[in-house]
Amino acid sequence: VHSVERDRVELSNINKKSGPVVVHCSAGIGRTGCFIALSNGIRQLRKERAVDVLRILCNLRRD
Repeated sequence: VHSVERDRVELSNINKKSGPVVVHCSAGIGRTGCFIALSNGIRQLRKERAVDVLRILCNLRRD
């Protein structure tokens, strides 16, 4: 989780300068999905003081 938070901060700094960032592993489903879900969970925890894992996963599947 610490490395995801560190990477999320770095990506946020890059994003402010140059636009969207693409995150992708070799297959694009395992590590990529975990990274994005954790990143979304951290963001949700900071904003709402709670994490709704089911909502995060459903949103990822929908998008």
